[in-house]
Amino acid sequence: MALLANTLATGAALVALLLTFAPISGAHLNPVVTIAAAWERGLPWPDVPGYLAAQVGGALAGTAIADLMFEEPVFSLARHARSGPAQWLSEFVATFGLVAVFNALAEPSRAQAVSAGTDPGEQVHPAVVTAMLEVGVEPSGIRPRKLTDELTHEASLLVTMGCGAACPHVPGVRQENWALEDPKGRSVEEVRAIRDEIRQRMERLSHQWQRAIP
Repeated sequence: MALLANTLATGAALVALLLTFAPISGAHLNPVVTIAAAWERGLPWPDVPGYLAAQVGGALAGTAIADLMFEEPVFSLARHARSGPAQWLSEFVATFGLVAVFNALAEPSRAQAVSAGTDPGEQVHPAVVTAMLEVGVEPSGIRPRKLTDELTHEASLLVTMGCGAACPHVPGVRQENWALEDPKGRSVEEVRAIRDEIRQRMERLSHQWQRAIP
């Protein structure tokens, strides 16, 4: 019973840590999580060494703090051999459990993006349609929608794009303002640049949240 209680408490703490740090670092608490994210989730491989260095540094810092709390030497060599089939099996189970919890919280069907505007037009601008078709997105059947209070209060994250003073402020909702040009009246070349900038920002945002929005 004590083992079960300890396991449940550890699991609950793990979920809390993942949800807390997901918007900051993607909740990469383990090198295997980072490698799995690069392999399956689209995390850029050039970013992986930085995550691994931060994980190793964090592990050393955490060890030092724990030793100081219990008045032990900050760093010391182990006096007991901690290797063998049992240890390897326990490490595998623990790591597999961490990745499983991470993937469960990162289920993509639990997140949905909605696009709306403070002053929407009657239809999608032709240059925008052309630029989006170039990347395989068919927007011609989409009608612009107005950003309402109902939409903003249902959001976990509100991203505004160049609406200036008209941008809504919703208490309790995380908000980011991207200073982007309005594609209205722009040439296809200019809309392409705006499209690519939005895509880059979305990729960075996706890596930060790592599909861990509850």
